[in-house]
Amino acid sequence: MVILHEPKLIFLKAGKVGGSSLEIALSFFAGPEDVITPIDEDWFRKKTAGFRSAQNFRELGAYNHMTPSEVRERFQHFSEYETVAVIRCPWDTAVSTYFWQKKLGLTDASFGDFVRYEPQAILMNDSIYQLDGEYSLSHYVRYERYTADLISLEEAHPKLKGLADLMKKINAKGDVRPRSTKNTSVVYSDFPDAIGRIADLRRGFIDRFGYAPPDCS
Repeated sequence: MVILHEPKLIFLKAGKVGGSSLEIALSFFAGPEDVITPIDEDWFRKKTAGFRSAQNFRELGAYNHMTPSEVRERFQHFSEYETVAVIRCPWDTAVSTYFWQKKLGLTDASFGDFVRYEPQAILMNDSIYQLDGEYSLSHYVRYERYTADLISLEEAHPKLKGLADLMKKINAKGDVRPRSTKNTSVVYSDFPDAIGRIADLRRGFIDRFGYAPPDCS
């Protein structure tokens, strides 16, 4: 999670959507009073000139993956700031979440059973994307069109000029998912029932942002 006081912008980090890379990139634009929560990739920020590491988070009680409602409770100027989060196709997010949890030893299920019996993992980002039950953040950056949406964010906040280009040089947590599964449809071809299950679980998100299921034909 990052709070940039100039511009007045709060970055809310969802899981398995490329959020760590954007959090690192935003730390390049942070000043000494801005809030940056710790992440595993702090080593990158510490060794790379121009990037700020974790700072000012203890005073706010801030931590990684805070929800907007939690930030609002702890940051009295919340209503004066714009909010931004990264979104991603829910079927693709589910695959990335699965392989991340396998790497951490949190699941040994097949992908089909993971989707069927661990819905909390599929739903983990909904609390990041919603405030008071509505998809009402100021900016949603699509993983599938990262560069274009970041350029739009730069246009809305000129102090972030160069953010999109900077993001192209950062790839945090990019080595977890097996190369053979980069095409999401390959995974779902073995577990076609998972497509409908995810559609049911993430219906509100899908309807709001217009994502379509993978073509496994």
